[in-house]
Amino acid sequence: RKETDLTHFSLKIGGRAAEIKYAGNQLEYPGLDQLNAIVPSALQGAGRVDAVLTVDGVSSPPVQIQTR
Repeated sequence: RKETDLTHFSLKIGGRAAEIKYAGNQLEYPGLDQLNAIVPSALQGAGRVDAVLTVDGVSSPPVQIQTR
């Protein structure tokens, strides 16, 4: 929370590094943060893949996202 330096963040989608464009407050709902990233084009049509966010060396549990 309140981290503004994107170098502290990394995101892997389907085991591939994704480019993070924004991480921070989402102004419409108090307490909700937002992360915007570009899904690697190599995952086009891959179906369900795991996404793992790491901030300051601490990784989230994997969540599945659907790609087309």
